[in-house]
Amino acid sequence: FSFAPPNGNPYPKQDIYLQSAFTGYELADKWKMAFNKEKQVYETTAFLKQGYYNYKYVLKDQDYPFNTTSLEGDYWETENTYSILMYYKSFTDRTEQLIGLSQINTRKNRPGFSF
Repeated sequence: FSFAPPNGNPYPKQDIYLQSAFTGYELADKWKMAFNKEKQVYETTAFLKQGYYNYKYVLKDQDYPFNTTSLEGDYWETENTYSILMYYKSFTDRTEQLIGLSQINTRKNRPGFSF
C-alpha cells in the first residue's frame, strides 16, 4: 500500500495508518506506514488473500492521539444525475415501448426533484 501526500513531504508530528476490517480497525504499529524519502510516499505491506478489500488511510496526531482524520475526503456534496426510463409491454406486444423519460439531479439548487 502506498499513499502520496499532496506536497510530497511527510506530515509533521503525524502518522499515517492503514485502517480496514482486515486491520481490525485498529491504529496499531503493525499498520503504521513509513515515509519513503526517495519515492516521497508513505508505504506499508500486508499479505492478503486475493479478493476485494475496503480500506482507508488515517492521519493520527502524535501530540493528541485521539485526534484522527481520514485522508480520503468527504463526498457528501457530490452531484449525481439519474436518468429514468419507463417502459411498457402489453401481453400482445413483441417489444417494449418507451413511455416515459425523466432526469433527476441531486443538487437542491437545480431544477428537478430535490433530496
